[in-house]
Amino acid sequence: MSVPNLGSGTPAAVSLGKREVIVTTCGNVLAAEDGSVLAEGLWKNAFGATGPIVNGNVVFQEVGGRIVAVELSVNEEGGVAFRKKWEQAVRAESCIPGCGSQFCSHVAHKPIPDDKILRTPIIAPPVCHKQRIYAAEEGGFLWVLDAANGKVLYSDSPFPMDRREPRIYVWNALTIAGDHLFMFDRGDRGDRALVLEHTPKVKLTACNPTPAVAGAPAFAGKRMVIHTRWGLCCLAP
Repeated sequence: MSVPNLGSGTPAAVSLGKREVIVTTCGNVLAAEDGSVLAEGLWKNAFGATGPIVNGNVVFQEVGGRIVAVELSVNEEGGVAFRKKWEQAVRAESCIPGCGSQFCSHVAHKPIPDDKILRTPIIAPPVCHKQRIYAAEEGGFLWVLDAANGKVLYSDSPFPMDRREPRIYVWNALTIAGDHLFMFDRGDRGDRALVLEHTPKVKLTACNPTPAVAGAPAFAGKRMVIHTRWGLCCLAP
């Protein structure tokens, strides 16, 4: 039995009525019961670290600086059909005029003009909540899209920073609890957590130092449990 290419991100489970399927980072749809390939080519060239996210029967995947939305359905033969709903760019081609790389850094281009922000790839897995998609570039630039049509609702860096400050690294999955969005920075200024209100507009409410976060946090009531380099840590209000 040949093993389908799963890609580097975490696959996502999707319920299509009575049919349970698995969608991989590479755009394959597998039957949950036996792993057989039901469909291929939902998108192309998705080799990044983020896996697909799901909202009902619609799957979203970051592909080379673009978010692609694909709707899944079960066809008459019992297989899986799909169609692309929309596609939206969520990263500029380069950080500043004259830069030919999509994966540059602050160090290579200091000083950065005041009206420019470092543009970097998306490493942290996005999250979908209440018909909104939240995706953060590695350098901290946050995108909020309407899940229905891909319209950009917000695009800016919520970090309290001089735009020429040392490097920011947003690698951990974005997490939502209640009306707050959590982003974690492991950059040159030390590990820190940003807490943002996300309804109806994005607004920074807190920025605090944290232990070195190594994964997405989990919540139990008002307590947040995070996996750090040294073990589990519980944070309470």
